Amino acid sequence: MNRLQFETAVANRGGAMEADAISKNGRNPKSQTSRTNNLLMFFCTTFLVVLISAIMLSGCKKNKDNDDNDGISTSDFINIEGATYKTENMPTGSASIISDISIGNQTVINGGSTIISFTTSEAITAAYISIKGMPGYFEYTFTSKSLKAAYTYEIVLLILQTLTSSEEFSISISVANSAGKISATITTETVTVIEVGNGALQVSLSWDQNDDLDLHLLEPDGNHIHYGNFSSESDRDFEFEFFLHIFKKYTQRNTSSIAYGDWDALDDYFDEYFSDSMWDRFERNYEEEWKLFLLDLDFDVGLLDLDSNPDCEIDGIRNENIAYRSEPPQGVYYVAVDLYSKCNMSKPGAKYSVTVEYNGQNVSISNKQIGQFEANDGGSNDDPSEYHVIGGFRINAQGITPVSVTSNPFENLDRYSLSAANKQKKAIKTFRK
Repeated sequence: MNRLQFETAVANRGGAMEADAISKNGRNPKSQTSRTNNLLMFFCTTFLVVLISAIMLSGCKKNKDNDDNDGISTSDFINIEGATYKTENMPTGSASIISDISIGNQTVINGGSTIISFTTSEAITAAYISIKGMPGYFEYTFTSKSLKAAYTYEIVLLILQTLTSSEEFSISISVANSAGKISATITTETVTVIEVGNGALQVSLSWDQNDDLDLHLLEPDGNHIHYGNFSSESDRDFEFEFFLHIFKKYTQRNTSSIAYGDWDALDDYFDEYFSDSMWDRFERNYEEEWKLFLLDLDFDVGLLDLDSNPDCEIDGIRNENIAYRSEPPQGVYYVAVDLYSKCNMSKPGAKYSVTVEYNGQNVSISNKQIGQFEANDGGSNDDPSEYHVIGGFRINAQGITPVSVTSNPFENLDRYSLSAANKQKKAIKTFRK
């Protein structure tokens, strides 16, 4: 008996049941119940977002509306690789040079990235970027290689790991042409931070369309962290541990006879000893219970703590994150991005950026960390041969270095494991509503 069947069983005991089936991308239908919906929504959102508070490093809340800013500046929010940071206020003028500007993802994560794109009416030599209302700015000098199309430019903004949840800010930008004329300042829409785990190693993905993209990380021992196996401890069942913990806490009964992962035995115990009043109390307090459980969790390995747009159940976050709170195992790691499913075929292909942070420093692992899927690509349904392999890196006693990738290291993954992962995706990812 798996966890989904277990929750369905306890839901049937709890009272009325609603059921429906969804079939997408040729996969098996997914059943739901009213009680199971609540629990699954909780696991998808609370586990993959609230878990962050249990593993993250402490951060410092910034107040962008404070007039004196308490010494806070643009460099406390973002960084731009290849740009020069200056402490004075950003240059601005009156020329109408910038014709359009957009942020690839208005939701960002600490330690992640987003792409700012803008179009100008003429060629420019530099862009000046700051946080609205903050002193300090980045000066980014352009070359012909910076152009994506005629007078269209892109800059990757790296979001600092120290930012905290619910932080909001806007990006201000001005540009200079070859004659030195400076444009009027244009400000983007508001950007909101969702706080995730970071630590010694953080690998993250951000994208710009409401499609289901997945971040994949292959560890040195061959373990594959992704939506279907969200930790380095692939044989660890966190849901089972949580329900066992709840049962013992609420009933005060000994559970030593229940073998680890034995959902049948746990189901029997819930059936016999877990009353409706206990279920009612648990449902009222499950978010707090989960937080307390996580705070006591012995967990120092790699963890996918944020997953977005599962099976095209759109949440709009469009970020995924894998973090190691402590020093990760030494060896070679590989990173890939997969378009699991394109959720709206009338939209452009998703443009993405991948960020790697090691001990607080941004690491460039390849020239493929920015990419885009084709507009007519409907998604791979998790076919490793269609993954976009971003690159690899080696961690050893000397630090971290990129490694050359000449073939797809994910392509020979056991197909049975992927099938099992799809089943887990069906059970865990799809009920965020």
